[in-house]
Amino acid sequence: MIPRTKYQEEVWALYQTLPTNPDTIEQIRDSWNGGELEAYGVLQMYGGWVVYRMFYLFNRRGWSTQPVEVHQQWFRGSQYVYIARKRPPMPRYSDTFIYDSEMEIRDISRQYEYQYRSHPTDTVPYCIFKEAADYPYPFNFLDQDWATFIIGDFKNDPFCETAYKRNPNAYWCYKKNRYKSQEELKVALKICWRNNYEISDYGLYGDYIDMLVSLKKDIHNAFYACPKDLKQAHDVTAQYIQRKKEKEEREMRRKQMVEAIKKADAMKAQYVAEHQCYSDVVITDGMIKIKVLPTIEHFFQEGMKQHHCVCANEYFNPKRHPNTLILSARLGDWDNPERFVETIDVDTQKWEVRDSRGLQNQRSEYHDKIMAMMKSNMGRLRHASQGVQLKAAI
Repeated sequence: MIPRTKYQEEVWALYQTLPTNPDTIEQIRDSWNGGELEAYGVLQMYGGWVVYRMFYLFNRRGWSTQPVEVHQQWFRGSQYVYIARKRPPMPRYSDTFIYDSEMEIRDISRQYEYQYRSHPTDTVPYCIFKEAADYPYPFNFLDQDWATFIIGDFKNDPFCETAYKRNPNAYWCYKKNRYKSQEELKVALKICWRNNYEISDYGLYGDYIDMLVSLKKDIHNAFYACPKDLKQAHDVTAQYIQRKKEKEEREMRRKQMVEAIKKADAMKAQYVAEHQCYSDVVITDGMIKIKVLPTIEHFFQEGMKQHHCVCANEYFNPKRHPNTLILSARLGDWDNPERFVETIDVDTQKWEVRDSRGLQNQRSEYHDKIMAMMKSNMGRLRHASQGVQLKAAI
């Protein structure tokens, strides 16, 4: 299409002299991982316009791996001009072009709508902004006009342009909205620049600052903002937070259990009386011993050792858990065990095991053995509930 407006005429004249940095082309080729079709972008300023250029690199039936430019988007404020190669009349894929056709000014018709509104998800762009050199950066803005997005950011937040000039990765780290502590991240980046600290991984650094903020550390202190080994500092901080969370969860579980025991004070005598009939039933193979929990205090002990909700959810309460009998499988002496293996939930209506769980609701290596022992001795429990004692199953 021939230029029709003064803006199109201006862009078309600039397009004729638009330079392509040979280093950028070489960088694109070096980044190619051998895929069938990969897309690469270049963002640059030229003649007062922001130009986004898309290159395809393909490997189909022995075709050359020389990058082919397929379209350009020219922005200046609200002005926009689109230049592209011809599209197939009925394309099977939305990102295809006739590669030997000429680059021309195109209308944003339905045929070119995909290229105008979004770009391929596997794009790994390289950008040139003002006098800056080429920098790689992540491409995650599929649903918006991202070139206008960047320029708008520079106008609204001067720090964005500062970060971009320092390193585009710093800008993307700051603007991806992935990190909750954006203001603190800005402070930390300034501390890094002041101390000439080189950030090796911006994604890791953003996570690290988030964790420091959650721990209420002083981000203004270069000791925290500029770690000698970023990965080690990140991992150590993550492990500390994990241990802290586990400790808080244990404390919360303990409080829930204590609260449950307090509520169950009126039920303690009733529970002991109703389960006295199981006191002589010990299921064992010589190594594993299985018994019914005789008191509500044993539920508290079981929950603390196994880190699950058998006490907090009041499995001893027949109103909340009707037809339920809870047993504990342990190694060694049952009252002073070497290890708590699994907690077993038996349905006293069907007399079958509903579930059996070990530490943190996981199954132990003895699970199959425990299930077999329970199946062969289920009759003893059923008869014990009726006041009849049977011999242990062989």
